[in-house]
Amino acid sequence: MVLVIRRLTIILLLITPAVIFSQNQKCVWICKGPMSYAYHSTPNCKGLKNCSTDIYEVTLEEAKELNRRPCRFCGGNPFDCKPVTGERPKQPKKPKKPRKASFSEKVMSNTFFEFQGAYKPFKGVNFEDK
Repeated sequence: MVLVIRRLTIILLLITPAVIFSQNQKCVWICKGPMSYAYHSTPNCKGLKNCSTDIYEVTLEEAKELNRRPCRFCGGNPFDCKPVTGERPKQPKKPKKPRKASFSEKVMSNTFFEFQGAYKPFKGVNFEDK
């Protein structure tokens, strides 16, 4: 009887670490856009700023199956996945900031360059007096 208990104890000690480590999957963030090629350790990474689609949390194995490499900014260090029940929630896409007008756009919008008519190029310029 003692021999059976020892064998069961040894078997349990050998199986328990394998079960514990198999549940600790590593997760990363990816963009599923057509030009994306890296996985990231945080959804706020500089490399995800230009993502044209939603940002997804996937396991490291899934990212490698999609032929993704680690990000050059954040390093793509994986973190422990949270227990997932059902489908993973999608991260909301961040709104883009409005683009500031360039210098040439500001100059072109100035009243100096507004056209007066079809053949008179600029306001205040009179070519007929020469």
